[in-house]
Amino acid sequence: ELQVVATASAQQFGIRQYWSNAYTVDWGDNTLVEVLDDGGYGSAKHNYAAAGTYTVTLTSKLSQVQRWTWPEDNSDALLTDGDVADVSVSAFPAMRAFLAEGGRAEDGFFENFNSGGGLSSLPAGSFDLSAVTEVGDEFFIGFNESGTFTTLPAGSFDTSNITKAGDDFFSYFCVDCALTSLPAGSFDLSGLTEAGDDFFLQFNGYTTPLITTHSSLTSLPAGSFDISNITKVGDSFFDSFTANNLLTSLPAGSFDTGNIETAGDNFFSYFNFMGQLTGLPAGSFRLDKVESGGMGFFVSFNENGMLTSLPAGSFNFPRIESVPDTFFDGFNQNGQLTSLPAGSFRLEGIVSAGASFFDGFNEYGVLTSLPAGSFDTSNIVEVGIDCFNQFNYEGMLTALPDGSFDTSGIKLVDNGFFDYFNQFGAISYLPASFKWPADVLPTVDGFHSSFNSPGATLNVNVADLISNVGTPDERLYTFSPNQPGWDQLPANWQG
Repeated sequence: ELQVVATASAQQFGIRQYWSNAYTVDWGDNTLVEVLDDGGYGSAKHNYAAAGTYTVTLTSKLSQVQRWTWPEDNSDALLTDGDVADVSVSAFPAMRAFLAEGGRAEDGFFENFNSGGGLSSLPAGSFDLSAVTEVGDEFFIGFNESGTFTTLPAGSFDTSNITKAGDDFFSYFCVDCALTSLPAGSFDLSGLTEAGDDFFLQFNGYTTPLITTHSSLTSLPAGSFDISNITKVGDSFFDSFTANNLLTSLPAGSFDTGNIETAGDNFFSYFNFMGQLTGLPAGSFRLDKVESGGMGFFVSFNENGMLTSLPAGSFNFPRIESVPDTFFDGFNQNGQLTSLPAGSFRLEGIVSAGASFFDGFNEYGVLTSLPAGSFDTSNIVEVGIDCFNQFNYEGMLTALPDGSFDTSGIKLVDNGFFDYFNQFGAISYLPASFKWPADVLPTVDGFHSSFNSPGATLNVNVADLISNVGTPDERLYTFSPNQPGWDQLPANWQG
């Protein structure tokens, strides 16, 4: 049962339900129409002869009603009067009854519910999910995208009993929306053990830098986003979660990924891209049990973002042996991270890496040091293109840790391995472990072109640095004239 207000005579309203099967609509003006299933769609339109308030009643078996959908452009919404909707929802008894039955809620149940819509509030008691244990794909995708909800009712979005969710569970939930807060007790994911693709994709964020409008969420409720019991996730789990938006903090206990063993592509890519988060909660972003990670795992995680530190114990992945492309590509590119936690970014277990492994990791960034034991590449034997390309290009790193960047055991490299690694950068200290592979350059384009040209004056004799390396076929311009031993270099190494 819904209430509509017709503000003019001959005003048309429409209903469209997906996967609703047959239902009956009473338009509230003594017009009763049976709507038949039309290949999974049941649509009806009605013209009111006079202005007024009408109570519209839809009747169907609860077992047949699977979703209420407000399409993205709002042109064919559940109740609409065209370009300017004047719709008030007085109650959702059928919806509440369906949710109260519990069990599984099907795909797209509330897809685009208020996307681009005019609703500013919901009645008390609506969206009580406490009895729902399993949901299909796209459950709340686009729920309030570009919508006008400013608040959600107390007790809504209690997801604590959901144990399994499909793809796109809350993706685009509040992109460009007016919500300023979420109700206490909402978004408790502690019962969830498995999640599909795009679970919170762009929940509150954009990845398009040119977009200047933002969602209004500045905080998340206590107890929300507890994912500590999840062991398996699909692609783009938290991709762009708060990218280009206004969240400044995450609640204690949230984003504990310590039990996740398998993750798909773009797990946390663009998570805080151009975002306002300045810190992460203790215990978050632990990767201790992850055995396999997909492409773009943390690509551009804090690119142009305001994070200044990472929590202790985070970003350590001791079980990962092989990483695909763009694993940490642009991780802190132009970002505000000044340090990494002790024990993070240990690579000694990794034997092969795909393209752009750490491409642009601290490019234009303000990281000034790396933790002891990090970036031990001594066991890597194979890497893809642009592995450490522009790692500290115009960055603030001044030294590499002892034991790091020994790549002498690598047998197979690709183009751009160390290209522009410290070009215009501040690194002046290379550890004794810093070694390049021998006899691979003739087959590689730009192995370490402009590695340090121009860059800070290094602590090593650059002629000694290349003593074990084969003769390249191209002019590499690797070192600038300010380097010790520069005049001892072959001409094609001089930048």
